[in-house]
Amino acid sequence: MGASWLGRRSLQHLILDYFMRHPEAKDTAEGIRLWWLPAGAEADPREVTAALDELVDRHWLKGWGALYALNSEELSSVRSFLESGPGLG
Repeated sequence: MGASWLGRRSLQHLILDYFMRHPEAKDTAEGIRLWWLPAGAEADPREVTAALDELVDRHWLKGWGALYALNSEELSSVRSFLESGPGLG
C-alpha cells in the first residue's frame, strides 16, 4: 500500500490529538513528523513546520526555538478544533 500524504489541516488535527493525549509532550518538527504520525502516513517536513507554526500563531501550541508543546491555556479551543474533524486539507 502506498504512503498517505497529509494536508495541513489533517496534520494539525493529528498533532493536536497527540498533544491532547500526551499533554506534557514536547518535540521538534522533525520528531513530530517521524514519530507522531500514523504508520504509513508521510508529510513533507516543510508542511509539518508550517502546520506547527500556524498552531503557534493560534496560541494552541507554544514554541521554544525548535521545540513545540501544548498551550494548556487554550484546551477549550483545541478541543473544538478536534471535534470539527480533520477536514480535507
